[in-house]
Amino acid sequence: MTPLLDIQNLSVDFATRDGTVHALENVSFQLARGETMGLVGESGSGKSVSAYAVMRLLGGSARVRADRMISGGVDLLTATDAEVAALRGKRMTMIFQNARSALNPIRPIGQQIADVLRVHRAMPRRAAKQAAIAALAEVRIPDPERRYHAYPFELSGGMCQRVMIALAFASEPELLIADEPTTGLDVTTQAVIMDLIREKSSQRRMSTILITHDLTLAAEYCDRFAVMHAGHVVEQGTTADIFERAAHPYTGLLMKATPHGASNLSDLAAIPGSLPDLRRDLPPCRFVHRCAHSAPACAAALPRVPLEPSHEVSCHMPWKVSA
Repeated sequence: MTPLLDIQNLSVDFATRDGTVHALENVSFQLARGETMGLVGESGSGKSVSAYAVMRLLGGSARVRADRMISGGVDLLTATDAEVAALRGKRMTMIFQNARSALNPIRPIGQQIADVLRVHRAMPRRAAKQAAIAALAEVRIPDPERRYHAYPFELSGGMCQRVMIALAFASEPELLIADEPTTGLDVTTQAVIMDLIREKSSQRRMSTILITHDLTLAAEYCDRFAVMHAGHVVEQGTTADIFERAAHPYTGLLMKATPHGASNLSDLAAIPGSLPDLRRDLPPCRFVHRCAHSAPACAAALPRVPLEPSHEVSCHMPWKVSA
């Protein structure tokens, strides 16, 4: 079956005053229709850059290269800016980290949803208003008729995130990218937001990418994972593959650094070292200087080792997961 999203060997560099930042190198993954995939890893690992590359939102300082970057049959590498702008908000959409700052501060939230409906679904003004009120009700915002006229600063962080979900789903897209959608929210509100995303995605059989550093959160909501470190996808597989048969040393350390339901604070372990400077010449394996299992073979080109039909690791020494 043809995947909805097909990314092969995506690399992104940024030109800066201090040199070229090699943010992504040969990132590859596919996303099936109706599937939810987690992009997980530390801050700075390249998760958001990957998403912004798919959405064509990286700006003029970025140099984007790939063998293939196709979404819904559209070649995102060769499509014009106008063609991509027509796709955004209609066939693919994104929930950003900070909902309050992503919303227009001087326009009522309901009108922002109505704008999307008028542009992407060609609704007349009155119908768009009623549909926007219905969208607010669908994400369980109380008194949606009154809240239609509210500004972002009048709403809590959780309410702003619900508005972002309503915006994202308004045009019934095929692909949703949720970039750390629960950042800054309390645990109860996090669960409400994630349940809303899962419910709406399931109802519409929409493909979803969940970007998070929280493996526990991803395990609850994702069918599959891609684990990223310093611009590389180091391991990918089903949730069972990652949690029961993790093969990359970084994945093992990431799991030990993640709180679980029964974890004590003393059970958590920080990942040693730090991400490499992406402006410098880098070894084939960008984790090698943090890895307790590195060997002379790690100086060779990074392999993609298939372990199961659904499970792949980029490591010369697979199964060396820290205990």
